[in-house]
Amino acid sequence: MSAEALTIRAVKASSRLRLVEPVARLLSRRIAVAREPDDARYRVLYLDKLGLAEDLGASLGQDERFALLSLDRASLKAVARAFLPDSITDNSYTLATAGIAEAKAAYRAFLAAVLQRLARWHRLDAVMSANFAYVAERELQAAAEQIGLPFLVMQKENLKTPGNFPFFQTVYRELRGPFRGRGLLVYNEIERELEVTAGVARPDQLTVTGMPRLDRLHAWRTDGDEKIRNERPTVLFFFFSEKTGLPFDPQFGPSIYADRGGPVDSTLRTLAWDELRRETVAAVVRLARDNPDLDVVIKGKVDHLKGNQMADAIDRQGGAPANLRLVGGGDPVDLIQQADVVCGFVSTALLEALAAGKPVVQPCFAEATRAPYSNYLLDLGDASINADSPARLVATLADLARSRPEVAAQLTPAAKTALEHWTGNSDGE
Repeated sequence: MSAEALTIRAVKASSRLRLVEPVARLLSRRIAVAREPDDARYRVLYLDKLGLAEDLGASLGQDERFALLSLDRASLKAVARAFLPDSITDNSYTLATAGIAEAKAAYRAFLAAVLQRLARWHRLDAVMSANFAYVAERELQAAAEQIGLPFLVMQKENLKTPGNFPFFQTVYRELRGPFRGRGLLVYNEIERELEVTAGVARPDQLTVTGMPRLDRLHAWRTDGDEKIRNERPTVLFFFFSEKTGLPFDPQFGPSIYADRGGPVDSTLRTLAWDELRRETVAAVVRLARDNPDLDVVIKGKVDHLKGNQMADAIDRQGGAPANLRLVGGGDPVDLIQQADVVCGFVSTALLEALAAGKPVVQPCFAEATRAPYSNYLLDLGDASINADSPARLVATLADLARSRPEVAAQLTPAAKTALEHWTGNSDGE
């Protein structure tokens, strides 16, 4: 067993015994300094999460007044599970089950005592997270405020299509409940309106900041340097599941739907991109197989790789040719910068590609052409090319990859409009 796994096991065991000092010491060892300028006035502890680290690096990380420290979320989750049952999740936090209120209160009191020590030892001025709804952090919000330590959220998930807006209103209001910290930073007006109307936060708690980590791509696009690209023409495809962007995700589970006693319309469970996902993956594999002069990179999330979703989907198409590579997890920026064309579906990565000045292609066939699915599409207007068939998708990606378009310093008006709407950051400022 690794040292990290042993530490997390010790955190959980000590938390079960309600040993404040040992848990505080163990968590303290899990805090790493990400950035510490000599004259920093403020010390911010953030709960490490892909996306948040990059957002903070692009914002507070550019200001000499701020030191940034990180705590891995696995350690905090270990504390949470010593108090809260597994049945309490991000999307069932408000459910009134016997004994849950007492468990939350005990967890909050324990965290307040632990956090007092961490704040003193590390001279903390604030704590930050990537979402207001993470189950292990809900009582940490209240505990931090209880001891006078501001708890702030820089909301990582902001991509709400018109179909998902009413769904998340219900989820936020009925299943997640209100934010208990100091302030919420969101990328766009869509998320701000959603959180206000759902009662998650007061208007005065919310600030629209734009998506900070897009700054690095705007800067890269406009720096005037020669853009290094792969030796061979390259297509980057962001893998998606049959539920991507739809009002369902494994983390929600069936209990949120009306036929299981939840508040959400049960018919939404039937929505899936079954044909679209299958035909798109088949097209991408065919692209690689029929065009050996191209390199094709399929980028998925860690879970897509660990759960063999990507490999299984490709195996069903006869396996991966030699010029097709799978990547799971991690920051996609380098892959985007090195690609000649980017393809994906309802993904923030497409917005990052737009900011990098890369051509973006979306599959727009099968379920994507039918009601009610149109409400769940990521509408980029003229900033993306919508391929209306698998054959068109293959041809478009091959042609763009071979043409190897230069990165233009100035974005098109359509790209600026799309970035402003979805990310609040069309200029890198």
